[in-house]
Parts: sequence; C-alpha cells; structure tokens
Amino acid sequence: RTPTETRVVGDRPGKAARRAAGASLNEAEAIRLLRRHFSTTTNIANQCLVVMSNGPSKGDYIFTAFNRCDSIRLGRWQVDGKSGAVALAK
Repeated sequence: RTPTETRVVGDRPGKAARRAAGASLNEAEAIRLLRRHFSTTTNIANQCLVVMSNGPSKGDYIFTAFNRCDSIRLGRWQVDGKSGAVALAK
C-alpha cells in the first residue's frame, strides 16, 4: 500500500457512505485524506484531531477541523472529490 492510498469501508451500517455529486471519493475517504494531511504536515497527535463534516459542495467535501487537546480551531478545509487534494476552504 502506498502512503497516498486511502482504504476505508465503503458502507456504513444501515446506509451507504455519502458521495458528493461527480466525486470519485466518498465522504469517509475524504476524511481519511484530511487526517493524513494533518498527520504529515503538523505535529498534532491523531487522537487530538477532530474533523466535522460541513457536507459536500460542488463535488468537494468541506470540513471543519479542531485540535481538541489544545482547544484550537484549525479552520475550514476542502477535499477535492475527484483528486483528493486538500486545501483550506475558500
């Protein structure tokens, strides 16, 4: 498995994982990519990172991230539903 490969369960019990219109990634995969982004670019421990979904938007996923250990809001983040690119949301 390569470091950029994302593996998640495609379904959640009782319903399918949400997928933005036109996206190749589902919401759970987008969350994993965002968490991986933080683990490789910051020194925030995984157990301190909280990611809340703001829902899909035009094929992308929008999230709000928090560092719960230090009580710091990390901002709104966007994960491209096709490429998986992570960036601060506009």
